[in-house]
Amino acid sequence: MGKVSKEKILEILEGYDKDNITIATLGSHTSLHILNGAKQEGFRTAIVCAKGREVPYQRFDVADEYIIVDKFEDIVNEDVQQKLRDMNAIVIPHGSFVAYAGLDNVEDKFNVPMFGNRDILRWEAERDLERQLLVNGKIRIPMKYDDPSEIDRAV
Repeated sequence: MGKVSKEKILEILEGYDKDNITIATLGSHTSLHILNGAKQEGFRTAIVCAKGREVPYQRFDVADEYIIVDKFEDIVNEDVQQKLRDMNAIVIPHGSFVAYAGLDNVEDKFNVPMFGNRDILRWEAERDLERQLLVNGKIRIPMKYDDPSEIDRAV
């Protein structure tokens, strides 16, 4: 199949009503913060949530719309994606989104605009790539030990 192209996402965005954007995300502990912040900024909000896991979002009243799925990875199903596109959704990805939906599914099948750079998701999801990104950026990071016996100082 191949990665979802930037051109495809821009084409989808062209059809959006820019005055009615919905901030959406996959249900997880992080979602409460994401959706609460989006509401504070005046956006409509939506959550894709596994059946039976919607209670915290209802209790805190952070989502205007609920898309209930059998399992989290259903977010990449075409019917769920179409619902998101119909509400002019911009999806905010997070670690649970990538873990549950599957990185390959997000890269290859998820035709919904997302906040941020899709290409960085793999770097964030894979520890060695993430470390390489930090090293290349000359950012100080803790030493990496392959074996606990190598540790000779506080880490």
